[in-house]
Amino acid sequence: MNAPTKTEQVDLQPLMSPDGEVILHFRVKGVGWAEIYLTATGQLTSQSDYGVHAHWWSPPKRGDRMAEFLKLILWAKKDRGYFITKLAQGQKDYDGRTTLREIKKRIIELRTEGRWDREKAREEWDLLESCGIESHHEDFAKWMDSTTMEEPWEYSFTMPPPQTVAFVERVIIPKLVPAIERYLENPQHDRRI
Repeated sequence: MNAPTKTEQVDLQPLMSPDGEVILHFRVKGVGWAEIYLTATGQLTSQSDYGVHAHWWSPPKRGDRMAEFLKLILWAKKDRGYFITKLAQGQKDYDGRTTLREIKKRIIELRTEGRWDREKAREEWDLLESCGIESHHEDFAKWMDSTTMEEPWEYSFTMPPPQTVAFVERVIIPKLVPAIERYLENPQHDRRI
């Protein structure tokens, strides 16, 4: 496995908690900055250019708890959505682009099915365009108050916060995961990985 370049450096400093648990402190460079702490008790905590992120997983019950937890973090390569969801901790941002697309799709369906005539579909389309719902949830709320579409609240879509997505895609997967892989391969656990 290739060593990281200087601009992509990941430094590791093993620490010891007061109760004797190993804490791995990763300092990631080359993607802005990130300070990431992993504990054998299943905690990931980070401060970075991408915000503050933390999550606690149930710790492994047996074996090398730190190694088992690190293997869980390696799962990010296979399922980035899982990690984005965990680190977003229920936070969601309004997704105006998807909301607008789905409402337009529904208007077309209602017209195609014959449930709305041409005039009614045009009226709803124009209302949608005039509200500018792509930018702000408040504009979606104004549209929702004015539309005759059934159950309009069903068309409000959300997405994980962009800073959490960027943290997983720019730090966890390309930087932290390879550093953990090198750490697990090296029985001496070098400080600079």
